Amino acid sequence: MNLDLSIVVALIAALVPGFIALILYGVNVYQQREDSIREAKRQAYIEILMEMIQSIMNQSTDKKSKNSASAFVILRTKVLLHGSDEVIKLYEVFASSDNKDDGKKAFDQMVLEMRKEWHKDTQLTYTDIAKISPLLA
Repeated sequence: MNLDLSIVVALIAALVPGFIALILYGVNVYQQREDSIREAKRQAYIEILMEMIQSIMNQSTDKKSKNSASAFVILRTKVLLHGSDEVIKLYEVFASSDNKDDGKKAFDQMVLEMRKEWHKDTQLTYTDIAKISPLLA
């Protein structure tokens, strides 16, 4: 009876490290996937913000190109895929706004929502973002 118990204990002792290694591998794969998704979202947000600013600058100088229009479509698609619901809704407000002030408000709120995703503990408010916005009124 003691022999059977010692075999069971030895078998369990041999299997535990394998199970732990398997669990750690699964956690690592999951973390890499989450990091990849987070990076894709970050890159999409940066690119769309830069394109939006460039678009505004081009409107003020009446410069428009076919290449920038197609690039903008690609960037909007990235935001639709990776963006949060709030960012997508605010982008729509920005894109459809005929009023400069409404567009600026939507842009600034969108930047704040993006920051909230990246920096969960941000203490910045809409007013803080509006003060340093690249779209100063």
